[in-house]
Amino acid sequence: MSWQSSYGPDANGSYYLLIKGDAGLYRRNGNVVSTLDMALIFAGGTGVDNGDGTYVLTNGDQSETLSEVQLLDKVKTSVNVWTVSFVRIPWAEELSCANCHTGTGDEPVRRRSYDMTTGIFRLQEVTNERFAENLLPKKHDSSYTLLVQDGQSCPPGTYSDTRSDEGQHVCVRGLFKDSIDRHGAVPCEACHGATHTIWPNPNPYANDNVTALQLQGHAGTLLEGNVCHTEGAFNDGTVDGVRYGTGILAGPHNMHPVNDASWWKQRDSGPTNSSDQTRQGGWHNVWAKKPGANGEDQCAACHGADHKGTRLSKTPVDRTFSNGKGRPVYVKAGDYIGCD
Repeated sequence: MSWQSSYGPDANGSYYLLIKGDAGLYRRNGNVVSTLDMALIFAGGTGVDNGDGTYVLTNGDQSETLSEVQLLDKVKTSVNVWTVSFVRIPWAEELSCANCHTGTGDEPVRRRSYDMTTGIFRLQEVTNERFAENLLPKKHDSSYTLLVQDGQSCPPGTYSDTRSDEGQHVCVRGLFKDSIDRHGAVPCEACHGATHTIWPNPNPYANDNVTALQLQGHAGTLLEGNVCHTEGAFNDGTVDGVRYGTGILAGPHNMHPVNDASWWKQRDSGPTNSSDQTRQGGWHNVWAKKPGANGEDQCAACHGADHKGTRLSKTPVDRTFSNGKGRPVYVKAGDYIGCD
């Protein structure tokens, strides 16, 4: 989307900021206004919308009937101020995490969130909602009221995303600070840190790292299951997705429990392994080969198509596990976790 911006005094001498988009949608100081209102703001006088695509514009004892094109020309000629084409309008074209983070470990993180090959700022397409901010339904009027308050989101196309009259709705990409995960409606900031202090801070002594250090013993995104859940919380297989469907991993970003013995070592209930009639290997052995909600490989997003690990399955600290024969397995911080 390209925008034009003008700044200067209107017919009454008040200063304004005018934004005009591709579809002819005007915003004055952040509020959507009609073409007729724009003409009155900048040309002065009063106006009437005839409802047939024509308008009557009156200024003093002068009255004229204009088409919308003529009315737009009236706006343009009345705005006697400097105009500049913006590369990006910060408040109109907000960046999303998913403009760079595509949602799978097999794909590289994009180096830029935008495309400038045409000379016009365009955000990279969001191809996967896994790491994207919520899509929020809002009223398309001056109140811009959020219609759904409990964390539900609207998929693309659910609401009109083009120009609409007051009271109709739009589906817009929300901000990181306002977005939540479907897992317990946990805010993104609860695990990742605030918008401008995403964990970890490279300075090990920074205040930004204190919360994570206190809660899980190491810096970085909160990911240890015991930060929020008690020991043994997953023994009964509650990794199963209540809101997603049977057999769907239900952690944040559809993850499994991290560093939890009932996931990787031993489960207390559920089916036994066909190979040895035990429950060794935890719930991992039950869910690992089950498809996701859309038939996808649930493991591949983080562990890769070959399940040998990617940057999304790196362990944050040194860990010690044991294999099926009881032998210790040592994993160093930064190692990829996979089935190799």
